[in-house]
Amino acid sequence: MINLSAKQVEHLNSLKKVSEFPSNFKTPTLNSKVGYKVRNTTGGVCLFAKEIIIKNEVICFGNSSMIDKPIIYSYQIEENIHLIGPGGLDHNCQNPNCRIESGTNNFVAIRTIEKDEFLTFNYLTTEFNINNSFLCNCGEERCFKNIRGFKYLNDNDKAYICNNFYMSDFLKKKYSDFSKSV
Repeated sequence: MINLSAKQVEHLNSLKKVSEFPSNFKTPTLNSKVGYKVRNTTGGVCLFAKEIIIKNEVICFGNSSMIDKPIIYSYQIEENIHLIGPGGLDHNCQNPNCRIESGTNNFVAIRTIEKDEFLTFNYLTTEFNINNSFLCNCGEERCFKNIRGFKYLNDNDKAYICNNFYMSDFLKKKYSDFSKSV
């Protein structure tokens, strides 16, 4: 486990991609069918399928460094434990093509992903409190708009996420605890 100072969190959040991380941070292993593309609009990078990826195939292995605080390139697996993610796995409110796999912390394909398709997951299925919230512009009828973390959803949206998406083991437990207290 790497304990991060506020200055380290700020520095890691300022980097454009995980390949720029200091060498003491292990980044996840990607499936060889996955690559990075530069976004034309922002200059950031996003993950895409270099070839067809079949349903339940691993996209990204959960074998990266554990850190004690969230950063923009991490995903939450326990209360104060986050794994460094691949970077570029974008948010999608309603139609993500990837999910976190129970028991492994790997990201896997929800369905067949076509060549050149961008890789996405719903951040609200892993993050209790997002480090850098953002406004979603997906245009979906059921867009969650201000993406701040599962913690900030109203009870109806929490139930909707739980009933319609694969959730991380951590959030399943957290929601179970929450629902018992309501």
